Amino acid sequence: MPSIVVIAELKAATKEARQTIIGALANVGQYSKANEPGVTRWAVFLPRDISNETSIYAIEEYANQAAFEQHMGCKVVTDLIAFFTANGTLFGGEGVITTSETQTAFAKSELATANDPFISYTKIEGGSEKASSAGSENVPGIMALSIAKDKANANTIHIVSIYADEQSAKKNAQTQTIPMKFATGYLIKAEGGPKL
Repeated sequence: MPSIVVIAELKAATKEARQTIIGALANVGQYSKANEPGVTRWAVFLPRDISNETSIYAIEEYANQAAFEQHMGCKVVTDLIAFFTANGTLFGGEGVITTSETQTAFAKSELATANDPFISYTKIEGGSEKASSAGSENVPGIMALSIAKDKANANTIHIVSIYADEQSAKKNAQTQTIPMKFATGYLIKAEGGPKL
């Protein structure tokens, strides 16, 4: 059974609002890592482009639909939703949230201790044929890869690649990649083995 991947593209109203949003999201990540074995990844990323002071990306992975539903119903998440609803001025527009099912994924165990890995997110319109060349475990410098098919649009593929460094990422970059850096949460649960 494929895992469920949720990607949220959020826009804060200001640089300061972004820090408040990240702080609120960090609480959920800490809770999830400690209490939700079915949540295999829960991470928040920022663009590496320092002129972009308002974008936030959250990438979450759930072992199955039941783990996703349990996560969404837990108190820490319902409190987060209530906080964001009550403080809507933190956001500078509507977020885009997509839900996908993994087609292929791997993560190397060294990801658990990576120092400033280079994350790239690519959205490809046009099906999985284009995504098949996105990478493999043999690509130099790659630490993790997830290729997921959008549940709402079967012709859309989401690719999250994590590299040891920027040089490795640039050698293997897809077109229209969004380069990101890790902000908070966790990329892999060390005790859960290499799963992205």
